[in-house]
Amino acid sequence: MKTELQSRVAEDPPDATLIAMLSTLAIGVLLVACGNVAGLLTSRAPVRAREMALRLAIGAGRGRLVRQLITESLLVALAGGALGLGIGYAGMLLFRQIEIPSDLPIALGFQMDRRALLFSLAVAAASAVIFGLVPAMQASRTDLTAVMKASDAVAPGRRRRWGRAILASGQVAVSVVLLVVAMFMYRGFRQELIVGPGYRTDHLMMMGLDTNLIRYTEAQSQQFFQDVAERARALPGVKAVTMTTSIPMLNDTIGGVAIAPEGFQFPPGKENTETLASRVDEYYFDAMGIALVAGRNFTRRDDENAPRVAIVNQHLAEHYWPNQDPLGRRFRLKSAKDAWVEIVGVAKTSKYIFIAEPPTDFLYLPYRQNTTQATMLVAESTGDAAALAAPLREVVRGLDASMPIFAVRTMEQLYRMRAISVFNVLVTMVGAMGLMGLGLSIVGLYGLVAYSATRRTREIGIRMAIGATAPTVLRMVLRQGVALAVIGLAIGLAASVGAGALLAAAFPSGKNERDLMALVLVAPVVFAVTLLATYVPARRASRLNPMEALRYE
Repeated sequence: MKTELQSRVAEDPPDATLIAMLSTLAIGVLLVACGNVAGLLTSRAPVRAREMALRLAIGAGRGRLVRQLITESLLVALAGGALGLGIGYAGMLLFRQIEIPSDLPIALGFQMDRRALLFSLAVAAASAVIFGLVPAMQASRTDLTAVMKASDAVAPGRRRRWGRAILASGQVAVSVVLLVVAMFMYRGFRQELIVGPGYRTDHLMMMGLDTNLIRYTEAQSQQFFQDVAERARALPGVKAVTMTTSIPMLNDTIGGVAIAPEGFQFPPGKENTETLASRVDEYYFDAMGIALVAGRNFTRRDDENAPRVAIVNQHLAEHYWPNQDPLGRRFRLKSAKDAWVEIVGVAKTSKYIFIAEPPTDFLYLPYRQNTTQATMLVAESTGDAAALAAPLREVVRGLDASMPIFAVRTMEQLYRMRAISVFNVLVTMVGAMGLMGLGLSIVGLYGLVAYSATRRTREIGIRMAIGATAPTVLRMVLRQGVALAVIGLAIGLAASVGAGALLAAAFPSGKNERDLMALVLVAPVVFAVTLLATYVPARRASRLNPMEALRYE
């Protein structure tokens, strides 16, 4: 039966955290899109004021106008939802690139889930209603007398202008956060890959064996594993062979035990703690390339008749015995009827579940003191590790042809599947979200500046008629868009600092300057792109013919 910690490992908490983060980023993109739609509808409201006034004048009720405008918003949402389906299909193709660490030819067959599809359409419809309701209510409250007298009366009020400005700046701010998070993740994962997992990934071939499946006794299992290891060491091209119950990043093999460190005070009501653990033999640390920073390695004498011993990683030693020598310290092992276990060595902390995991407590127990009927054989090769697959299978079949063999792969293949492939998919997804958010914010800012310039056409014509030059008009219109972009950029950078602080724990190998570098790289790109979005309508306004502008209605 699985322990509580084993269940948590099976659920893979780092993946749950990443899923929550991706969902949050998706909500950010949705908010940018909703802000864009709200700004568009709010901008159209004054333009359609005469139409709304005429409808009211001939007997249409305000409720009917609101329903009409909400219906238009829903049509926009449906069009966007249809486009989203296409993007979702592209995302499925991206996810299908993930490799499954399995002996069978398994591929990820991502399909459109009906529940997810219905939920997405419901969110799109709800967003359209919520963000389209306020512009609809404003449009239905048109002053009939003012609208019918003159077009100037329908000019947007200060409150509406401020509302659209806030929406535009907010879109820029959210897009900045999305891009900074994408850059942060890229640099964070890249740094973790550079630092490495803390163990070797080359020249290692693994193989899983489980005697439970053919009902071996414990004694038969131990003898079988011993015979397999001895024959494997005699194979040509094999440098070393080790037996272990778990492989780093092969999460379904990671186990856990309950321990009670000597002298450590637990909170009231708690007597022990769960920690990740593995049973390894005396060849494990050399074969896996994990350094022992203190104490000794296991030996063949650490068997079931010898005093119980263990090797802990640096993080566990510093956790329970800070600024002390952990060698000689003891803890109670609940799985061994509360037996006392002495620490004889300290191993370097490495990665156990995920490449970007924070430093984690880990415990190594002697393979000979903790019998098991499921084990992993790891062979270190002098050449290509993949070439050992067939000879190792023959060794097992030579001892028992009915013995099931699973998880036959090189450590390099497992590491590529579990670390590099996941890194590529996640960074691509987050980067796409950031670019999508930036694109939407550019459209929103462009639309706001273009609309504002259009509303000021008569004013611009008067200014040019009394001597204003094209560069003067260009600067006047450009100033508005640049101010909104700068405000949004400042807010986004401030929010990005907080987002970076939340994500910092997920990348323990990173450095403090990574946050600054992400901000430095994103800020000028966002400013340059938003400046271009503002410059286009500003340049168009500066080229207006004064006579045509004065006749503009």
